[in-house]
Amino acid sequence: MIVKTTYIALHESPRTQSLPAKLNIETIKLPEIGNIYKSLRFTSIKKVYRFYNHLNSNSQLILEYDGNFIPVLTCAFVNIFKTKKFKIILDCHVNSYLDVRLFSPRTFFKLFLIYFYKNILGYKILVHNKASVKLINRSHYCPSPFPVEAINLTKIKPNSIFIISSLNKDEPVDAFLDAAIELEKHGFDIKISGNFSKLTDEQIYKGKSFFTGFLKKTDYFKHIMKSEIIIAMTTRKYNLLFAPREALAYKKICLINDSNENKEFYSSLCTYSSHKSESIVSNVLKISEKPPVFNDIEHKNLINEVNFEIKNIKKCLHIN
Repeated sequence: MIVKTTYIALHESPRTQSLPAKLNIETIKLPEIGNIYKSLRFTSIKKVYRFYNHLNSNSQLILEYDGNFIPVLTCAFVNIFKTKKFKIILDCHVNSYLDVRLFSPRTFFKLFLIYFYKNILGYKILVHNKASVKLINRSHYCPSPFPVEAINLTKIKPNSIFIISSLNKDEPVDAFLDAAIELEKHGFDIKISGNFSKLTDEQIYKGKSFFTGFLKKTDYFKHIMKSEIIIAMTTRKYNLLFAPREALAYKKICLINDSNENKEFYSSLCTYSSHKSESIVSNVLKISEKPPVFNDIEHKNLINEVNFEIKNIKKCLHIN
């Protein structure tokens, strides 16, 4: 039986833009309610309540879940007390079930909530990588789609490096800065994306010549196109990076952190490094001396594998 399904998006992330399109379902943006502390306000809860109350009953909702439990619990309240009969699936960011520190009270609380949603409320759980399926029993693996292969229309700048970052706490920002300073001495031109207002004054001063600030989508892809090497890294466990998919669409050399999740997924399509600045510098210099050859066949095979998994999810969720 085919079920009408709607994706409820919290953010304009690459996944929320690509996954609903691949599933061929409608996307509706949740009203802006700010972070977890702002969303606890009565006015924010009321706004979310009204949003769900105006949605059609007997539909299936895929809720983007980043750890802010107010939209999820408000949806449950509307479902139970307004008898909306929504079928609810949580599309979980890694941040929704793990803190940056794996063994911490916050991680315990996040995992407790996930199991509450799954075992008590009966929600299906979607996760981005296979390691998380092992962490959260009976969750469903739903990888993010690959972007369509792109044509590089921008002239590549020699010795150029683009570090894709949101400058969040799960990224090795200090290592990026130290590596950028050292690589600049070797003649490299480095740019680091992200909203640097999140950083300390010391970090901003140290990296003022490298930071691009928050980039519009077109400018973001121009930086990818004109760069020889793309770097993306996280320090968070169970996190599979999305940025390499965008870099690989332009057949770029991609240096990413050497987590098991990244290695198992991207295999030889990427080059791997620890997230220490010394390792980043060393690997960039090796790449510069002997650039790896892009493997078109492996790239296409990985895209096909991801598309196959998404097709299975469509069947599982009874999406046409």
